[in-house]
Amino acid sequence: MEKKELTVDPINLEEKELVSRVFKTFNTTIEKLRKFQETLEDQVRYLTNELKTTNREMQNILESLPNGLVVADLSGCIRSFNRAAEVITGHNRKEVIGADVSEIIHPSVLPPAKDKSRLKKIEAGYEQTLTLTNSDGAKQILETSAIFMQPDDEGGDAEMIIINIKDVTLLKRLEEEAERKNRLTAMGEIAANVAHEIRNPLGSIELFVSTLKMDFQDDEEKTEIMNHILTGIRSMNHIISNMLGYAKPRPIVPAKSLMREFIGFSAHLATYQEVKLVAEYQAEQTLVKGDREMLRQVMQNIFTNALQAMPDGGKLKISLVNSTEQAPARIRLFKTRGHELPQSLQTVSLIFQDEGNGMTAEVKRRIFDPFFTTKEKGTGLGMFIIRNIVSSHNGVIELDSEVGKGTTVSVIFPVLETGWREE
Repeated sequence: MEKKELTVDPINLEEKELVSRVFKTFNTTIEKLRKFQETLEDQVRYLTNELKTTNREMQNILESLPNGLVVADLSGCIRSFNRAAEVITGHNRKEVIGADVSEIIHPSVLPPAKDKSRLKKIEAGYEQTLTLTNSDGAKQILETSAIFMQPDDEGGDAEMIIINIKDVTLLKRLEEEAERKNRLTAMGEIAANVAHEIRNPLGSIELFVSTLKMDFQDDEEKTEIMNHILTGIRSMNHIISNMLGYAKPRPIVPAKSLMREFIGFSAHLATYQEVKLVAEYQAEQTLVKGDREMLRQVMQNIFTNALQAMPDGGKLKISLVNSTEQAPARIRLFKTRGHELPQSLQTVSLIFQDEGNGMTAEVKRRIFDPFFTTKEKGTGLGMFIIRNIVSSHNGVIELDSEVGKGTTVSVIFPVLETGWREE
């Protein structure tokens, strides 16, 4: 069989040029695509960095806002929680992401899910003033507003809710304090007028009781009762005189004898209330500078509060003890005079310990506020006046209480002279 040779026709010049142009065009296109890809990658990197920078800036802005900012979806599930929201609510953001905003902040922070006009209310701006009770019993007041997050594209559905939280607790307290001060100023003017008018009938009552006392000289029990009435009248008259008068140099008051007098005066009231009154005199240095009747008023108010806290009876322990203050911060509390703080300060404390109902953290926080009371017919001025009297004597009043375990009130005064002792 005869073999045939394979022959290829040579490419002519025109075809070579055509192929060359095709490859050149292809290479040029490839190069352009490569450069375009590099440019595109550069732009992507630039935009990515810009986006990261913008996100960081936005995050920094959100984190630096004084108000809490919470982002939730339409079902109320938390998606974002800034630092201020953590501080205001006391919750860690890692623990609340994915939780229901109504459970974390307050049930009324958003309209109820069953509310048919829920979305319309949020769209209009849903604003609330919420009062929370913390674990320690303290009240916290929050102002919240909820609005829809604007969609990225026009006509798109809003999928997120932004909740702004502002803690206005301090502001509300300042407003209440300003209102109390205004009321107190008005009350002071009224009290001065009333005090002036009371003095005349008090004088008449004292005269009538003194006359009755003469008629019952042979009856010791009735005479003792009338002596207590006269003591009370004179104490009231003295308090009224202090309200109408001006500050006078205060005499030296032996706290031990003052306490003994008070115990003798109040023992029958404790017995009547089925309260066991226990007195302990542990102090040796008890001389203080002050007004005897005003100090008696302090003791009377604390004593009355203790009895009212034990409607079913119990034990009230009143102690008189000495102590030495050495911490500079503590010494400053006693308004010591002089250019330099003493290294130590001798004090005497009147301590009232009852077995009453005790107080919540919120009541303890507000107990010395004017017009704050937990009693149905209380004026809310008793403890406020006590603190002012103690403060005017360069003293300190401290309170410790626990619900169901009773209350301890300590009234502490600087001892007049360390070297003097009351016999």
